[in-house]
Amino acid sequence: MPFVLMSLEKLIEREIALRQQMRLVSEMWGKFLQEHPELNVRDMAGNQLEGATDFFPGATVVPEANPIEPTLFKFEKKVKAGARFFQTQAVYDSKRFMEFMSRAKEHKMKDGIKILAGILLLKSAGMANYVNKNVPGIRVPEEMISRLKSAGKERSLDT
Repeated sequence: MPFVLMSLEKLIEREIALRQQMRLVSEMWGKFLQEHPELNVRDMAGNQLEGATDFFPGATVVPEANPIEPTLFKFEKKVKAGARFFQTQAVYDSKRFMEFMSRAKEHKMKDGIKILAGILLLKSAGMANYVNKNVPGIRVPEEMISRLKSAGKERSLDT
């Protein structure tokens, strides 16, 4: 297990370095365009581009992870790397999601970080089972799968 955490830490360090480089490139490009207005830079639609781009970097987070501590560690690293918003995996356990939100609140409020909760509409019990087996970071509770099964094919979207 320590080996996996070390390699994950190295990946996060690389992500931090990349995001810092992106910010630097954006700033340099903006300065270059201000110094050389004669370039007449345009986008693909032909609109004049003036000034620097304003990246709004985001990242992902898995709020239902168990245990939550590694997720919070990665969350903090991504905030330090410049993430200004987070998109979660689909959320089906509101209790775990609220626990994550309360523990992440310190970073979210301090830096104005926004968190978008992921939504995935399940149209059948088979789809829910597929998600549980094949999509990392998402767990559809058995109670919800049972409700989808009992609703039948025609009424599963009504549950």
